Amino acid sequence: MSKSGPLISLPSYGATVVVINTIEVAVELLERRKIFACRPRWPMVELLGRQDNIGFTYYGERLKKMRKLLHSTVFTGISDKWGVLLDDHSAILCRALMESPTTFYEATER
Repeated sequence: MSKSGPLISLPSYGATVVVINTIEVAVELLERRKIFACRPRWPMVELLGRQDNIGFTYYGERLKKMRKLLHSTVFTGISDKWGVLLDDHSAILCRALMESPTTFYEATER
């Protein structure tokens, strides 16, 4: 059995896949060096002028502030109601599938 290094890069269909072989390297790259935690560049998003949307914002102070604001306004109080909502919709889905299994796609879209 051959031993590989802590990082391996493999070409795959026009992209490069990076394989992290050790926990130590994963921690170093993903936690301590957050510069690697950036989102990909989306040219179409930039053409549409949506690059400032939180879903497409690159990692940095601006994104941190946006996340903090979003979390403090949107997610406060929702977590209590989210579980109930999921339970209700899960029951509706199960009932629909039991009554008519052939309408699987329509039931799951709801």
